[in-house]
Amino acid sequence: GVANAVMRELLSRLKKRGEPITMLRPFSMSFYRKFGFGTCEALDVLRITPAQLPDSKHRLGVRSYATNDFSELARVYDEARVANGRGAGALKRSEYWWRKRVLRNHPDVVVFEDARGISGYAICEVPNSPGYPDQECRVHEIVTTSADAFRGIVGYLHALGEQYRVIDFPLPRSQSISVIVDHNLVDAPLVRETIGHVHTMNMARLLDIPKALALHPFPARRDVRGELGLDVHDPLENKPHSFDVTFDSGAHAVAGSTAKERLELSTDRLAQIYFGAARAVDLLAHGFISGSHQAAEKIDDALFGLELFGGPLNHF
Repeated sequence: GVANAVMRELLSRLKKRGEPITMLRPFSMSFYRKFGFGTCEALDVLRITPAQLPDSKHRLGVRSYATNDFSELARVYDEARVANGRGAGALKRSEYWWRKRVLRNHPDVVVFEDARGISGYAICEVPNSPGYPDQECRVHEIVTTSADAFRGIVGYLHALGEQYRVIDFPLPRSQSISVIVDHNLVDAPLVRETIGHVHTMNMARLLDIPKALALHPFPARRDVRGELGLDVHDPLENKPHSFDVTFDSGAHAVAGSTAKERLELSTDRLAQIYFGAARAVDLLAHGFISGSHQAAEKIDDALFGLELFGGPLNHF
């Protein structure tokens, strides 16, 4: 019961502090689900040969990392983190995190540079075993601020065919298909044209639903209009919390139950909808939530698409 008590106390302190959202990497999905956390991040981990990646002339702009490139790595990361309007999950990094967590084991790093400067990098690890000719290149992170940089780094990985037998390559689920040019999952039988596997990562919980909804960027960006109701079941409390949500240049939620079109759902499912891990209309069709189809469509219009992708080097 110690772990249960610790989690309850942590969540209580976070709520008192006014935190709208909390996130963690679970050791057990079922353990954290009973505290209201929903699985919100899944990435595709491609285990492929270099030849399965597309070549590009822009790979000529890739070079080895130099120590004086450190500030440029941090700049590119920060620019990509705030400019990526599609996704979320790239955490702010202190210099400590960079030096003691990201670069502490002296990984292999390459950068993409052209006449405009450095606009991308890749951080990789090459395990000692297996040795040549079965060496593996494990890509921990690719961050770019231009299309040329992304194509250049992927083309660089394509060109490593004589050096590595395997490329391990994590990507957001929506992006993996665009970089694959042929079937194959290394070290596994070819079953249904497999190219990798789905890796579940972070779980999240909305602690203050009105605050969390107000933070979401999409309702205002998409100019969504309308209203719906949410009746949210928290596994740590005995009664649901009811909210009326209005979309009007943002999302505004107040305690109440007057909205006609409503959804009844648990906190873990609300987190999945919030972070784009699942569509409300699909959860409704499959019986994981209940209520109005119109409300499910409206909340999807407002929220779906905020794909959570922290990447391996942001996990803790």
